[in-house]
Amino acid sequence: MNHPEEDNLRDYCPNCGSVGYPEFRKSGSTLVEILLWLCGLLPGLIYSLWRVSSKRVVCASCDHSGTIPLDSPVAQAALAKLAATGTERSGDSPPAPPYYPRKNLSHA
Repeated sequence: MNHPEEDNLRDYCPNCGSVGYPEFRKSGSTLVEILLWLCGLLPGLIYSLWRVSSKRVVCASCDHSGTIPLDSPVAQAALAKLAATGTERSGDSPPAPPYYPRKNLSHA
C-alpha cells in the first residue's frame, strides 16, 4: 500500500523516465581512498573529505544525477505527457534499449 508521505521521497528521472527512490553515490573510488590512507594521514583525510562532500543523489535505474522530485510541476507535466502517449514507466524495470532496424546488407 502506497502512503502519501512515501511519494514525497520518490523522484522522476528525465533521462530514462523512471519513477523511483533515488540513491546516494559518492564520487571517486574506494580503492583509491584506501591506497591514499596507506600512503599517509593527510592524503587519505583530504580524499575522504572530498568524497563525503561530493555525495549526490542519482537515479537508481540509470545513475543520472538530475532527478526531479515527483511532486514538482516539471515532473508532473512529463509524467502526464508519458501517460498520454501510453509509455508510462516505473522504476521497477530498466529502460528498454533503443530499437535500430538493421539494414539489409545482402545484395542478392
